Amino acid sequence: MTQISKYKVSQNVTDQIQDFLFETISNLTNKKQVSDFLYEFLTPTEMIMFTKRLAIGYLIAKEYDQREISRTLKVSTTTVSTFSSIYKNGTSYKQMVDRIVSKMKNKEFLLDIAEGFTNIDAIGGAKSAGYFTSRNEIRKKKRNLL
Repeated sequence: MTQISKYKVSQNVTDQIQDFLFETISNLTNKKQVSDFLYEFLTPTEMIMFTKRLAIGYLIAKEYDQREISRTLKVSTTTVSTFSSIYKNGTSYKQMVDRIVSKMKNKEFLLDIAEGFTNIDAIGGAKSAGYFTSRNEIRKKKRNLL
């Protein structure tokens, strides 16, 4: 479990180092930089903790039951309840989660369109097996979307 030192620093120092952290993160310009930084900066436990917090918000936004979220992500119902409240009453967390949900809907929409095109195999013919294979691959990708 993540621990905080029992030795306190002044609020001024805390504010300065938090500002340094925020400035550092805001200067990352692409997904690879963010990924590389976070994998080096966070412990594996901290990374899991952060990703589960985002996943809770995502599943809350998709209207999953809190107990189901707790069982699926192996987190306490208290944690789910806390982040459900933050999602419902907060601003930044909700905006980020909603952005993720929107992106996932767009991906699903595009996969639906692609799947529709692969239904051409119903026409038949010598080359239709490729459409069948493509449709199966697209369906797998759709199942893998949360």
